Amino acid sequence: MSNSLDKLFSGEKYFEEQVFEGLDLDLSQLLDFNFEDCEFHSCKFNNVNLTGAKLQNVTFVDCKFTGIDFSVLSKFLIEMHFKNCVLEICTFYKQKLTDLSFSNSILKECDFDACDLQKVSFHETELAGTTFVNCDLRQADYRTSSN
Repeated sequence: MSNSLDKLFSGEKYFEEQVFEGLDLDLSQLLDFNFEDCEFHSCKFNNVNLTGAKLQNVTFVDCKFTGIDFSVLSKFLIEMHFKNCVLEICTFYKQKLTDLSFSNSILKECDFDACDLQKVSFHETELAGTTFVNCDLRQADYRTSSN
């Protein structure tokens, strides 16, 4: 099922098993939105405010993120998967991200500070300028990542 930008901003804040395609969400406010078992394909997230948003089993494919503060997400059940995505100047701070994976993605100048990244996969992911400070990286998989 495909949803348009109109559906996303219809006033509803809970989406389950939805697919969003080709959305340009520059400067959008997704405050307290709840996405469960959703997919985003070829979407642009530029300075989107995700304060209080819940992302449970959300997959992003061929998406671009610029200036996103993922530290403001709800701390409850964060599970995100990034495939063929570009994340630039994004911040992850004090998040438990054990249900996070990156595949064939590019992370440029992203900041992971005080995060729990146990068992996170960075498969075929470029990490140019990305920093990891005071993170728990036990069993994280960087074997095929670069930079």
